[in-house]
Amino acid sequence: MDSVQHDSSAWARSLSNIYESDDWATFSLPHFPIFPWITPRVPKRLKDLILRIGEVKDIKEGGYIIPPGASVNKISIVIEGFTARSLVNPLGVEGNGIGIAPPQHLASGNLNFFSGRPCFGNYYALVDTKIVQCPADKIRKLAEEDAELLWLLCSQLESCCLSDRFSFGCQGILGSEDKIKAFICGWTANYGTVLLDKQNPKVRIPLPPPYKLLGKICSVNWLIVKGIFNKWKDEGDWGTGEDSATISPNLLSDIYKWLTREGKEFYPLGYPKTLQDLLELKKNGPEVHKRLEN
Repeated sequence: MDSVQHDSSAWARSLSNIYESDDWATFSLPHFPIFPWITPRVPKRLKDLILRIGEVKDIKEGGYIIPPGASVNKISIVIEGFTARSLVNPLGVEGNGIGIAPPQHLASGNLNFFSGRPCFGNYYALVDTKIVQCPADKIRKLAEEDAELLWLLCSQLESCCLSDRFSFGCQGILGSEDKIKAFICGWTANYGTVLLDKQNPKVRIPLPPPYKLLGKICSVNWLIVKGIFNKWKDEGDWGTGEDSATISPNLLSDIYKWLTREGKEFYPLGYPKTLQDLLELKKNGPEVHKRLEN
């Protein structure tokens, strides 16, 4: 199936099932790089806490997580569906360049959680979505009595801010193809599975967002997005099926190195050197974690 043709709602629903079967219990989150447009997954302890004390809400496609200009007084996690966050210009018109939140990621509240200041932009559901929300003051009170929880919360929100900075950096620095590579790199890191083939290694991923949505996310004309994928297909680096795609990890190696600063500076957390190493870390957490620490 051509990814420009697949339905956005069906695409989003199919991804919700991935998180139900994808066990990250052994995955060391500090070793997971920051990627643009997709913020890091919420750590299990924080997610479980908010699920326990929060309120589940259903939001229709296009409905607001936080109304424009409202105070960010809640923390929200996506349970099913997808949400988006985007900037709005002074005329109230939404611009291109949006971040997305899949299941088990923060839907909102990443920038103004502690200050309670109004949000600058839109937080809304891309498709019919289920979220869990918890008042910010309730979480903050618990964190005041639990230093580990406070540290975890601050680290998560800081990582979200870094992801947004990466997104703005990609918008200003990268050309169209590299923007798409940067998004697909994060998509692959989150969802990819390495297919065993020593001669021609490939990674299987769910179909990425439809061309028009992906173009909106990365601020690239959707016809250019389509041309980029067709070019990759002609070069043998990209292929699509009914509900998944395959991509050559070599196509993403340079952008992965750029995003992780590989070879540019010392990074104490020890990001995996390649995208394939990262996928191995997800699959074989304890063994690879020990190797990284050594």
